[in-house]
Amino acid sequence: MVAMAMAPDEIRSNHAVIAAWLRSWAVENEQYPRRPPEWTAGYVEALTEVADHLERGDLAPGGVVHDEEVGVAWP
Repeated sequence: MVAMAMAPDEIRSNHAVIAAWLRSWAVENEQYPRRPPEWTAGYVEALTEVADHLERGDLAPGGVVHDEEVGVAWP
């Protein structure tokens, strides 16, 4: 996989699209569960939490999760 350089606005836009996709996946799993209720609830919670992080910018350079995992000086 080739890494692409993205401007901050492009990163935010990209993360918004991913967050929306994850939220739709969570809604679909709530509406049409294929697993036990406890499993589905945890799955939906996990998808929603990742979407929240994406929307807050936590995974973009300068975001709290990004800087904790990769380091502030990346790249």
